[in-house]
Amino acid sequence: MQKICFQCQENPVYAYLATLLLNKAGGNDFRGYCHDITLDTEVSEAIAYSKLIPHQTTPMSLTEQYDFSIQLCDKQSESCPQNDGSSKQLCWHLDIISLPQNMASWISVIRELSNRIHLFTLVKSKPGKE
Repeated sequence: MQKICFQCQENPVYAYLATLLLNKAGGNDFRGYCHDITLDTEVSEAIAYSKLIPHQTTPMSLTEQYDFSIQLCDKQSESCPQNDGSSKQLCWHLDIISLPQNMASWISVIRELSNRIHLFTLVKSKPGKE
């Protein structure tokens, strides 16, 4: 199983959503991790609408070894921690609304993350792919 750590200094909810999506799509091949957060009503409604299960996250640990660390914002080099023990660092700058204001915006964020995670799991689950 590959362990993937998601981080986003700009909007930590993105990392939380990415973790939910990976844990739903990854089966026994992938497990997502992120920092614990508190959700507001709009995000909770978007999660329910997207049929994600909010408790399917695993808190990130600074002592854990991750196969990948995926940064979801532009602030990666400026403020996201780089010492998480990951062997591979990726940056997925999300070219979407930085601070969604309503459920429709959050659903757009979830769709974008879902598309990226789908492609990531396709590529990384094939033997010999880097």
